[in-house]
Amino acid sequence: MKRYILPEELRKTLAYIHIYAKEHINPITGLRDFIGFKLRSEFYGYLHRVAVVGDIVCSTFLGYVGVPRICIIDGKTLRELYSGVDVISKSFSYMLRCTNPPGSISEECIKTIARALNTLYPVLVMVEGEEDLLALALCLIGKDIDYVIYGIPREGVGVIDVEKFRVTAINLFTQFKVIEEL
Repeated sequence: MKRYILPEELRKTLAYIHIYAKEHINPITGLRDFIGFKLRSEFYGYLHRVAVVGDIVCSTFLGYVGVPRICIIDGKTLRELYSGVDVISKSFSYMLRCTNPPGSISEECIKTIARALNTLYPVLVMVEGEEDLLALALCLIGKDIDYVIYGIPREGVGVIDVEKFRVTAINLFTQFKVIEEL
């Protein structure tokens, strides 16, 4: 299986992608209630066209908006275990698992996300490792997804307009280093 490694020179760019690609990403900052109600006002009628990446973001989305088409979590927030995983998992009737080492996008997770997107019902993808870069993978392969919502640590969330961001996502992804694993 292949693994796509984030190059060191792109780490800062992707950490602040909501600033570098602000024409394609709308940050929503503030208190959790504000963010939750803002997400509800924008996405309540579009649950089937939304993907959410991150434990806290998924929990907030579930609590204020509803069950999105796909939610990707790793059971951690800021590298600490997240206690709300059980609550999140009870909202989904279907769960898939994959492994994704930190600082990379695994081919296994790309295939798992594609499989989740081909189902007729909402899917929770539980990642062993780190889910952060999988928002980029969703932008590359999520042809039926209009928005990807991900967490911006200590600030809020970023809302990616997938159609507008796709070319940027491709340009970023082509800079990843590819390694073949057994």
